[in-house]
Amino acid sequence: MLKAHKAHASVLRDRSVLALLSARSVSLLGNAITPVALAFAVLGMPGGSATVLGTVLAVRMASQILFVLVGGVIADRFPRQRVMVGADLVSGAVHAGLALLLVSGAATPLSLAALSALSGAAAALFEPASRSVMPQLVEGDALQSANALLKLSMRGGSILGAALAGVLVATVGAGWTLMVDAGTFFLSAALLALVRKVPAAGGGPSKTMAAALREGWREFTARQWVWVMVTQLAFVNVLLAGSFYVLGPVVAKEAYGGATGWSAILTTQAVGFVLGTVVAMRVRPARPVRAAALATAGFPLSLFFLAAEAPLAAVCAAAFAAAVCVDVYEVMLDTALQQHVPPEALSRVMAYESLGTFALVPIGAAVVGPVSAGAGVGPTLVGAAVLIVAAGLAVLLLPSVRSVPPRAGGLGGLGCLGGRPGGSAMTGFPPWLLRRPAGDAAARVFCFPYSGVGASMFSRWPRWLDGPGGTEVCPIQLPARENRIREPHFQTYQALAEDLVEPLLPYFDRPFAFFGHCAGVLPAYEAALRLSGAGLPAPAHLVVSAQAPPHHCPHDRFLSLSDGELSAELAAIVEARGGEPHPLLIELTLSVLHQDLESNRVYRRRAAVLPRTRITVVNWSSDPEVDLLLLRDWEGYASDVRFRELPGGHYAFLNAPAELLTLLQEA
Repeated sequence: MLKAHKAHASVLRDRSVLALLSARSVSLLGNAITPVALAFAVLGMPGGSATVLGTVLAVRMASQILFVLVGGVIADRFPRQRVMVGADLVSGAVHAGLALLLVSGAATPLSLAALSALSGAAAALFEPASRSVMPQLVEGDALQSANALLKLSMRGGSILGAALAGVLVATVGAGWTLMVDAGTFFLSAALLALVRKVPAAGGGPSKTMAAALREGWREFTARQWVWVMVTQLAFVNVLLAGSFYVLGPVVAKEAYGGATGWSAILTTQAVGFVLGTVVAMRVRPARPVRAAALATAGFPLSLFFLAAEAPLAAVCAAAFAAAVCVDVYEVMLDTALQQHVPPEALSRVMAYESLGTFALVPIGAAVVGPVSAGAGVGPTLVGAAVLIVAAGLAVLLLPSVRSVPPRAGGLGGLGCLGGRPGGSAMTGFPPWLLRRPAGDAAARVFCFPYSGVGASMFSRWPRWLDGPGGTEVCPIQLPARENRIREPHFQTYQALAEDLVEPLLPYFDRPFAFFGHCAGVLPAYEAALRLSGAGLPAPAHLVVSAQAPPHHCPHDRFLSLSDGELSAELAAIVEARGGEPHPLLIELTLSVLHQDLESNRVYRRRAAVLPRTRITVVNWSSDPEVDLLLLRDWEGYASDVRFRELPGGHYAFLNAPAELLTLLQEA
């Protein structure tokens, strides 16, 4: 509890965070005013009707859904604070235009729909940036507190805006109320300008929109728990949109005095949202994604009570408790995404999450009427509630959801050096290593295996390059092979780097280097890039053996081979290591190789410099696999890039040639 208190106290001392919280509160105040003012403005204009209002609102929603992925790409390419300022300025101008048209009497359904489309597009550009900027300002344990405070400021703005909207419409009219709404966006932009400038996470534009979206999709699907949780929430939102927000007023009209009763339910729900953010500030579950999944079981509490037409006080209490669960869920999930997704792709992942969870909501609102007409309101509410609870329990059956750990730092979960390694209780060291690193090693070389094999490929290498107490060889063991064969595959090199870096941080406490051969270079490079980007100890030396640079990927001769040809290659490798190519062994290795090659096939990375790492590129004299000209293209990846040719063929490194071991000892 004291740790959580210190975390959110430190957040409130940061002027940039305070400016962001204030901006979001003001912006949400305006967002709450918009639907009230727009509704009465449209209904009060000549020719205004429910049909016109519905069209205007539908156009805005469709525009927001259509452009949210574009917003994710833009927020990953450019500084997020500037994206938010720009989107707010556009929103302010659009809403001012709406107000002027309505006040002057020049508004038409077409002009309102056009400006509403622009408003939706601006909101779509704002959304991904606003959800991914916080980890650039706050790190470590304070990130969850910052997200909770952000949610609290947004809830406060929404509640105040809803209350203010009615007063403004009644006193100054709907058109001038929209002008006040426009002012909130300009004020939000001014506050956001006070947030300290943070460089673009993705390094600026260098690829097409389609390529950037594909890259974002790979990041979104690389972690099973991410797309599973989003799918679950999409399902839950469809059910809640219809059951609570459509059938709730129906029950209130019949059993709770109509608008008065429904207003009481919504008011207690709003208070629950506020308390939920306070709870989210203080709780620190060991498995935050699992806690979020459990919280969804509380979402439909009010549905059960509405179905039973329980006393109004009971329904209000249930709505209050459900709202607490909703905000705890949202803070936990946002924090987990911010900590586990690479910073350069976070906005796109957030955009896919927004699209997935809200694009289908209108379906729930549309179908609940016919369903309840046939099954009855009560049974429909109970059915929706049961399905929501079942969905929460179903995702908990997946190990990927149950086991996601909290991350100590920002920037994708890095930032806490030291502490216990993330290994099993039986070994006392991470499963990423075959043995516990020696405490007296002067330096370490972490060796990454290539596609289809595991750490045993380094079995002929000595433990020490220059005798005990010198430079220690530490082979990396990847999941889904050898002693980790029961574990799921890593899917992408970026996800692999994310998963292995934190457990190995305690062993980066002295000079270290990374070595990779062929495709083993790619996760080594990703891990080095991740460490460097997070300001953590980075490898002094990256030794690249027989691998084209990332911007030429995918590049692997194996990608074009048939299963028969791959089996022959595997047999040759086994024989080169002095083994017997048993058919069952080849079949098992082929299965792993297929998954590794798929990771290679989807890998894309533009050149990104390693500022604190020297790169040495090794070309083997008798190796026809990689063209020397391609190897030369590593020159842009570090300020110090060197090239060495060593005698031997593509697999000569397996026998730990003296020239290579000497190279690895160089500081």
